[in-house]
Amino acid sequence: MGLLGKILGKENKPQIKFDAIDDESFRDKVLAADKPVMLFLWSNTCPYCRKMAPNVLNVLQRHGGEVIGFQANAGEVPRISATVQLRGVPATVFFHRGKMVDFVGGFRPEDYLDDLIVKHFGEQG
Repeated sequence: MGLLGKILGKENKPQIKFDAIDDESFRDKVLAADKPVMLFLWSNTCPYCRKMAPNVLNVLQRHGGEVIGFQANAGEVPRISATVQLRGVPATVFFHRGKMVDFVGGFRPEDYLDDLIVKHFGEQG
């Protein structure tokens, strides 16, 4: 961390990341999670997915571990894709207490995702 990070107080902030999810672990990791979940579905061939991934990660970082993040290549998780009725990528899906509470298709700015987290889960971090 450079000097700017120290000045801005980012020195000791834990590094938050998206864990990979698959059809077999979806129930245990997402539906049974004790915290709200943000699931990012993407594809290797999708240019908007590459643009959206940093936005989703930044939002997850801001919410300080109060929201759990998972990600998956949509083509490799047909049961998850069917469960959320996926029609295209990128897609960001929010779950709470085992239920899907919101589905966001397409590219969205960070503030849009932040607003959804506050709307569904309250202030998180």
